[in-house]
Amino acid sequence: MSTQQTNKPAANKKREVQFGYREARRHEALQAILTDPIARRYLWELLSKMVPLGDSRAFDPQGAYDTHRTAGREAVKEFGAAIVNDILKINPEAFLLYVKESKYLDKKEPQDDEVAAQNTDES
Repeated sequence: MSTQQTNKPAANKKREVQFGYREARRHEALQAILTDPIARRYLWELLSKMVPLGDSRAFDPQGAYDTHRTAGREAVKEFGAAIVNDILKINPEAFLLYVKESKYLDKKEPQDDEVAAQNTDES
């Protein structure tokens, strides 16, 4: 056994008892994503495409209700909702952060301008 496995924090042990081993590993992975700003931004972008809290109805070009596309969108929506539910179970404050950060997803990051300027200086 490695030192890392023998020195588990009490919170991890409690989570393992509460959710089971597999779910505890999944929660640890999600918590790691939520603490890393770059990974978190990627997760927020994926969730914004899944629309877990939005409308999943689809219509064909003539305006008729399209049941096949709606079913596909509903499946994606349910997957996104499962991720959101896990986030709310593990770290409810992270979802509030998601709401704040999602306002800036489509906007250009300030550091993007700096990187672009460095790339033109080097050329």
